[in-house]
Amino acid sequence: MVKKIKNNDFSKVEASKIAIVNFSVTGNESCQIMEQIINETADEYAGKVDFYRANIAINQESPKKYDVENIPAVTMFINGEKIATRTGFQPKEIIEAWIDIKKLNSFVKY
Repeated sequence: MVKKIKNNDFSKVEASKIAIVNFSVTGNESCQIMEQIINETADEYAGKVDFYRANIAINQESPKKYDVENIPAVTMFINGEKIATRTGFQPKEIIEAWIDIKKLNSFVKY
């Protein structure tokens, strides 16, 4: 399930072990396609990764705070820290592989 971020409140994102935030805007075709992909991915990763949606028309401060310059943008947070962002349309397989690689790397000590 994808939870909506309201009032630029990222406290739940920052409290999550692993969180994905989909920055988007209503009415944008690419954002709508990404929203479907993120919804499907959230169902598959339920209980392992927390998923959120930040509508930038409502959460106008968030893109600046997290350096999101283009939409759609999918940003990953691990232990409250932003670690990566992917912008533009991303196939579901790419999003899943990206999540799996980042999850693995977050547990590997160099």
